[in-house]
Amino acid sequence: MRAVVEHDLLKQQGFWKLYYLGPMFRKERPQAGRLRQFEQIGCEAVGSGEPVVDAESILLAARFFNEVGLPDVQVKISTIGCPDCRAVYRLVILKLLEQRKNELCMIARRVLERNAFRVLDCKNPTCNAIALTLPPIYDHLDPDCLKHYQDVKDLLERAA
Repeated sequence: MRAVVEHDLLKQQGFWKLYYLGPMFRKERPQAGRLRQFEQIGCEAVGSGEPVVDAESILLAARFFNEVGLPDVQVKISTIGCPDCRAVYRLVILKLLEQRKNELCMIARRVLERNAFRVLDCKNPTCNAIALTLPPIYDHLDPDCLKHYQDVKDLLERAA
């Protein structure tokens, strides 16, 4: 993505399908048990907001895992909506998490104000249980984001 931005690729051509494969390097100091260098593979489709592009990327990943010998991989999809939907949802979960702040682990309490979404993937069992009680983002998507998400799901079901 840095190459897309640095070389103004979207101005040259409005839509790109890209992939990457190989060694990657962490800029920041790695956490315990992690190395600065790691292997990563991925694909990006930039310049289009069409549901079919999202569905194609998901199907590509599923096919990849199957072809490398991981046939039992389950694909689970979700959505984070647009920035406006995320802002609304952030306020909803922040309010609910603030009410239970004393039950959260120290790390979750520290990140709560800065990034309430980080609490949703906290590994602490108590935080995880609290996160499961929060309303899903789907309840806070605007009509366009909800339609996009439903269209992606429909395309994936038809391809199955």
